[in-house]
Amino acid sequence: MKWKRFSGAVSRYSGRRLCFALFYYARGGKVAHILAGMKYYGRQKVCRQMGEMLAYELLPTGFFKGVDYLLPVPLHPDRLRTRGYNQSRLLAEGISEQTGVPVCDGLLCRVRNNQTQTHKSVLERQENTVHLFHLAGDTRMLQGKHVMLVDDVLTTGATLGACADVLADIEGISISIVTLAWTK
Repeated sequence: MKWKRFSGAVSRYSGRRLCFALFYYARGGKVAHILAGMKYYGRQKVCRQMGEMLAYELLPTGFFKGVDYLLPVPLHPDRLRTRGYNQSRLLAEGISEQTGVPVCDGLLCRVRNNQTQTHKSVLERQENTVHLFHLAGDTRMLQGKHVMLVDDVLTTGATLGACADVLADIEGISISIVTLAWTK
């Protein structure tokens, strides 16, 4: 089976900017099955393995060169308690294991336990992510750094855009994105 790949540039923020998704997500397809297992059926080991695979594919391209930190998209504490893990965090750990780029967790926080966006329109997704994230703790360590947001799926970019909007307030930050899959 041949996988469709996506890569593009995120041009809104200063510095080096990258965006990459390893697989194309199609409803009912193999990638959808893998993602459902990662997100809803406790397949934590698969999350890490997918992160390792993503890093393995990108390492020869120099994609991670100059990246200072991996920032997984956070879950709300209630959802984290219910699920028991953050699939984006585990993806980031798998990437980190292959690249040596440290995972920085806890500075970006989700403030609302919003509903899943899987059945929302583009406009509803945008509205659902307004003021969804905030910075917590001492973010000076991210000043002038290149951070890479890590998430499982890129659909409209609403969630990752909301994260990037909050991070953009940090002086001199460069923001890139990597996801396991993308969909329309």
